[in-house]
Amino acid sequence: MDLLIHVGLHKTGTTALQGALSANYSCLLKNNILYPRTGLYFSQHALIPGTLLPVHPYLDSVSRSRDPDHYLDLLEQEVTQHQPSLTVISSEVFTEISRNESGCLGIIEGMSRPFDNVSILLTLRNAELQALSSACHILRDNISGHLKNPIAIYSNMLRCFRTWHDFWRRSGLLVTEKRLEDSGGNLVDHYIGDIVGTYSQAARDELSQFTLNQGAKGSGANADPYAPLSYLVGFILGNSTLSPAIFSNVTFRDIASECGRTRIAAALTKRVTTAHLLGYLHFFSQEEPAVLLNASPYLSLESKIRAMTAVGLDSGSITHIIEIANRLVKIYS
Repeated sequence: MDLLIHVGLHKTGTTALQGALSANYSCLLKNNILYPRTGLYFSQHALIPGTLLPVHPYLDSVSRSRDPDHYLDLLEQEVTQHQPSLTVISSEVFTEISRNESGCLGIIEGMSRPFDNVSILLTLRNAELQALSSACHILRDNISGHLKNPIAIYSNMLRCFRTWHDFWRRSGLLVTEKRLEDSGGNLVDHYIGDIVGTYSQAARDELSQFTLNQGAKGSGANADPYAPLSYLVGFILGNSTLSPAIFSNVTFRDIASECGRTRIAAALTKRVTTAHLLGYLHFFSQEEPAVLLNASPYLSLESKIRAMTAVGLDSGSITHIIEIANRLVKIYS
């Protein structure tokens, strides 16, 4: 019996992969492949590594054990019951706990008990876009503790992704790396199809068809409905003395609504791109090291305008962006 542990990274299409594996539980099991029920938080096995995290912004919303052996024993019972050729476990939280190296590797060792072979699947993407996606997620969900200094989120997440990648490379485990950019349109088959196909071509075909059907329906589990302009305005609202008051009252939907309220704003939405947003955040890693180190979370309006100018936004667009931010300040601060 073999065990494959998919450890993320975050923002590499993990939700789509986990959703496909969970939705096809019966089909996989029929073909001697197990996506266990043990430790599931929605469609990922986050409760298993989550035992090493006393506090977590998402996992704390459910009743969960902090004892790794609780889940490891249940997992061993489930595997023993089904005797699969391949068991697949998936959660990005395995990577979140890698700062506790011995604890992370200890849980993996405990999971390995019933298996003959254990390997790691590490999914990757362009690190800058990955960090941007995470920063936008934190801003969009208004995750407390970050919004006093949202500019630093991008830099911190970029450092985290590089550190996590390095950890798995030197873990001593057998690691297979797959990149999001190489998926060619069928992400699930790209990530896991060749592995699953080694054990059952029928299971691979089912997963591949499921993914294609979901794509045809326009299903995007983590699709972002918001435009780059909304995030740019959100980051401009951050890193000021007014930020705590603003973010305690405003939702990201409010920001997006204000960005589309006028015809000028709607036209601006089409002009501001992901490249502008990425460049804006990257600008401060060169110009404002104190902000990134949290020595001072505050940025002047002049420095924010300078950053927008540096990434190629024209003066008219910048004026309208500042007007949107000022309207939100008046309403919500």
